[in-house]
This record gives sequence, C-alpha cells and structure tokens, in this order.
Amino acid sequence: MPEVWGVIDLAAFEIREYSSSDLSQIKKLILEAENFGDPFLETEILNIKKNVELGLGQVFVAVQGDNIIGYISLGRRVFALMIDSIIVGRVHQRKGVGTKLVEKAKAYAKSHGFRLLRTDTGTFMDYAIQFYLACGFEPCGYVEHDFSLGSKQVHFYLDLTKESS
Repeated sequence: MPEVWGVIDLAAFEIREYSSSDLSQIKKLILEAENFGDPFLETEILNIKKNVELGLGQVFVAVQGDNIIGYISLGRRVFALMIDSIIVGRVHQRKGVGTKLVEKAKAYAKSHGFRLLRTDTGTFMDYAIQFYLACGFEPCGYVEHDFSLGSKQVHFYLDLTKESS
C-alpha cells in the first residue's frame, strides 16, 4: 500500500461551498488532472451546474489563499449521494485535501438524510482505489465494460449509518 496520505497544515486550506466565481479555476483543475483533461471538461462542468444550479447535489471546493486546490462534486441518487468526481491539484495530492473533501461529503450526506455515499473509478486508477479504501469505502460492484466511459469500473459504497457522527 502506498504511503499513508500525508497531511499539510490544516490551517493552510479550507473547505467551502462552490460559488459560480470558482468556475475558471475549476476548469483549470479539470484540464490539468490526470485521467480527466479536455475530453471530460464539458461533462464535468455540466455535472457541477446540474448539482448546484438545479439543486440536485452540491459541490465543495478546497481553497488555499485565493486558489482552489481541489473540489468534490456530489450528485443525489434515489437512495444515496454519489461522488460524481473529486479532483485535487497534483502538487496538493497526498496531503489530506482529498480526505477532507470526502469528510465534508460524508457530513453533507448525513445532514441531508442519506444513508449511503457511493462512487466509482476505473480499475486502472490504483491510487484512486487505494484512496477510497483508505477513506472507508467498500467495493460493491464491478462493470466489465462501462460503455459511457470505455473502461472497467469498480463501484464503492460507504454505509453512513455505521459512521460515528
């Protein structure tokens, strides 16, 4: 297993709700992120707008000074809240930013009556799989060929009823 996720000075960044003025920095994160980039930009932006503007979820950003260093986009499903995407800038990875974003997602889900938090990732993304496991997610499914993504996907869930408040 990789080195335990490092921690940066927690006072050095904060987690807050997304604002429409954050969009340009979010676009930059998407374009620079490994396994995202230009092919995913339009879909990511539409997901963010759907979740925020239509009230179908929520987006939180990790901010250090005036810079957005990561975000998590959450979409409502019938019985669960789904992590649609989570991106942390490369220089800020493995420093606790992603973990804090997931912790914020858990708190948001619980406060809105969700009992499950779900996500998925490609099987080729070992670091993402290890990250979700380290955050307490459990594998719950596998899709051999996800036609929408063109890859094999592992699905995860986190039972929030088992999480301490």
